[in-house]
Amino acid sequence: MPSQPSTTELTDTVIRHEVIDLREARSARDRREADPAPRRMSDAFGPFHARHRLVLEIVLYVATAIGAWSVRFVQDDAFISFRYARNLAEGRGLVFNPGERVEGYTNFLWTVLMAIPERLGWSTPLFSQIVGIGCALATVAIAKWLAAKVLGDGARAYLAAVVLVTNMTFLSYATGGLETMLQTLLVTAMVGLLLPFDVERLAGLRARQAAAGLVGGLALLTRLDSAVLLAVASVVHLFALRRISLRPVRAVVTSAIVIGSPLLAVVTPWLIWKERYYGTAFPN
Repeated sequence: MPSQPSTTELTDTVIRHEVIDLREARSARDRREADPAPRRMSDAFGPFHARHRLVLEIVLYVATAIGAWSVRFVQDDAFISFRYARNLAEGRGLVFNPGERVEGYTNFLWTVLMAIPERLGWSTPLFSQIVGIGCALATVAIAKWLAAKVLGDGARAYLAAVVLVTNMTFLSYATGGLETMLQTLLVTAMVGLLLPFDVERLAGLRARQAAAGLVGGLALLTRLDSAVLLAVASVVHLFALRRISLRPVRAVVTSAIVIGSPLLAVVTPWLIWKERYYGTAFPN
């Protein structure tokens, strides 16, 4: 029978194999460090994005506009706002039927905006679609900027914007004749002014907070239910500010006043007018 290897021989063999494996592992690691392979699509896309940034930006916005236009539509509810806008433009007041003061719309700012084409004799459905696509383009720009802040990388932010633009719901409701994209733009803009929050963004903080309050007020004029999203963004902003402030209570109270003052300055006169004009501050 063949002789069994001794314990010493087995140990030597294992040690030699471990040395070889370690050398191979180190060699493979050195190769990866010298020439790292992209681990994510954004890593591979990064150099291409850096070389062709301007062209890619143009492609993104042109594709957004063409995509939204190709699936454009006007929903039937939009014609309620259009009729209110026509009566307003023709001097009969913000009413559906002349002489009947009933608030049958929920999108005050959008309805007033639609009085422009009614006054000038333009096509209101077409005007609503063009304005909606413009709001969609601005929303994409803000969303991409936010993504760059959060992800810390322009290429990844661009891919995030591409994901947004390829969302069929987003593209479809760039038109539709209603205020959906205007509300989306205003809420996204307020989020962009308040978040993400870090020490580097303390410069110009009060101006951004005041602007956020103003934009938030316009969002509420567009749709009152914007309050839910605006409240979340504001609370997150104030909580983040509290964590880095030396005087957290004072910082939170002051910031809440700075944000809330322009918002109330926009919304309060509107609510008072509605109470006097329609007899209630809430839509019928």
